Amino acid sequence: MTTETTAPALDVRALPVENFTASDLARIHLAQDLLQALQVAEGALMTLCEDTSVAGDYVAEARALRSSLAVGVIPAAVIAERVRGTSWELIGKMFRLSAEEAEAEWGQEVEDWQ
Repeated sequence: MTTETTAPALDVRALPVENFTASDLARIHLAQDLLQALQVAEGALMTLCEDTSVAGDYVAEARALRSSLAVGVIPAAVIAERVRGTSWELIGKMFRLSAEEAEAEWGQEVEDWQ
């Protein structure tokens, strides 16, 4: 018997936008990406706990988690911050980047979101 559950997929863009603020929608999107990253981390924990793991499995799981964060969570967090008015300067500071570097990194994704 398995206790594994899968969260239902939700397309933020399909929500009735008149019922939500832009900040609400950005935070829902971020929450979804965080949930996906947690599911990847859960897989990594399962691999760690199994005696059947082979050489390279731990690194493969860590790489998948890093990818999940870089592709999903971090851009979604930047979008949510920009929607709430956080400056590129502060966002850049969090990543040890200049404001210009941060905007170059995630500016297009923020623009696409809006």
